[in-house]
Amino acid sequence: MYKVVADSAVPYMVMHMRGDPCTMQNKETLEYNDVCKDVASELYSRVRDAVLSGIPAWRIMTDPGIGFSKKIDDNLDIIMDLPKIRKEMAKKSVALSHAPMLIRPLRKRFLGDICGRPEASERDP
Repeated sequence: MYKVVADSAVPYMVMHMRGDPCTMQNKETLEYNDVCKDVASELYSRVRDAVLSGIPAWRIMTDPGIGFSKKIDDNLDIIMDLPKIRKEMAKKSVALSHAPMLIRPLRKRFLGDICGRPEASERDP
């Protein structure tokens, strides 16, 4: 995938997620010491791999993966403390700490749990 992206001259979004869609909510993937620090570190590792594979850092955007391998409180911690994620990334890469970051909670289940609307269609604006 990296080679295709590197050769295509398009932007690349690096998203945080542990496991895959079938395993991302398993107990093992939901364990964090400090969700913001852990997400920043794991995002940095993925960005580093992409850069080493030929994708220029200036074409990379990050996504902390709201709703993907996170508990409700983890999602809220990320949303409330995005500066901490940037600060942690800056310890390894000043450039990455300034990269565009996408936050897209959309109609995520955790929002339904918070507002008492289990049906995704009930959470539309």
